[in-house]
Amino acid sequence: MNARKNPLRIRTARSHLRTLTLLGLILGSLACSTTRSSVAKTSSAEALPDGFETHDADSLLSRADELLQADSCESAKPYLESFIEAYPEDKRYPDVLLELADCNIELEHFESALNQLLSLEGRFPKATRKEHYRNFQSAVAHAGLKDFRASARVFDRLLVEELGNVERIEALVSSAVAYYMLEDLATSESRMLEALRREKNLKPGISVRNYYIAQANFYLGEMQRRTFESMTLTTLADTQDIHDEDPNFLEKVIGRRLEEKCQQLLRAENQYVKAIRSEHPGWASAAGVQVANLYETLFNEVNALPMPAELDDAGQALYRSALHSRTKVLLEKAISIFESTEAMATRTGQDNQWLDKGKAQLTQLRARIENVEASAHELNSNES
Repeated sequence: MNARKNPLRIRTARSHLRTLTLLGLILGSLACSTTRSSVAKTSSAEALPDGFETHDADSLLSRADELLQADSCESAKPYLESFIEAYPEDKRYPDVLLELADCNIELEHFESALNQLLSLEGRFPKATRKEHYRNFQSAVAHAGLKDFRASARVFDRLLVEELGNVERIEALVSSAVAYYMLEDLATSESRMLEALRREKNLKPGISVRNYYIAQANFYLGEMQRRTFESMTLTTLADTQDIHDEDPNFLEKVIGRRLEEKCQQLLRAENQYVKAIRSEHPGWASAAGVQVANLYETLFNEVNALPMPAELDDAGQALYRSALHSRTKVLLEKAISIFESTEAMATRTGQDNQWLDKGKAQLTQLRARIENVEASAHELNSNES
């Protein structure tokens, strides 16, 4: 998901029955939480016909600008390259080279973009009024090449410069992503939060593109998700400890941990919802998929809890059926979120790796719900 600017446009037994009741209360309450999104519709301008009818500098740039205005970087790129090759002495050369690098970043040709940006820095260090933007895009190109260390270094240098409020917020978010990829979560979180604080304090009429606000909230959600996934409901030590003085010890431990894990799920969900409400379709679809994953993960963990040892086979089957019945709501919640995300993507014309992943998981979840319901029906039939 790349963001770009255009200089050419001058720019996630009874005691056991009590445990199940507790599960039902906590999970039922949890499933009542809502994930709402309001995502703006997007549209793409149709690409204009391509061709090299003219070759003078002004015509090349005019044609390139028309294509860029139509969001067709791929079609504009040959015109920009022709200008760069034919008019190295033109005063517009630095801005055109920067625009060509922008196009390569959008097309994910990061190595070409970085080479062009480094050439621009070496040959025209002060020839463009967009020096900060050039450095920003160099950091983005490094990140595109998975060189997050280099990307973080460039952003660090940029952040000590005199930047406008919007520029600083965008640099803070982008650098925070680089530090996240480097597993420096403390620095990443600090910069994300600073960026969001600064965005809230912007003067009326000044705004940051929703891409960056959505991205910041998404990665804060990712951090909360990681905490959620690290929380265990039971350990081997728990299951080996009989605790004669308190036969309900394990039940209490699991109940407490379950409640804590559910609270952490809600913290992560809340952060993802903020990303969805930032109204950037790409980050909204990613956030929707991750929220659904939270509920599916909790379903899997609760249903993987150890079976009560004193129950016979029939008792264990009854217990498992009751557990499935009380936790099915988590799968239903996940399905609902996946469906909402898919509907949003249809409205906004989104098609990305998050949506592909979500569609595959949605099919699997529907099959799981059918299996859970079939098992419950079969057990009820046997009992009657």
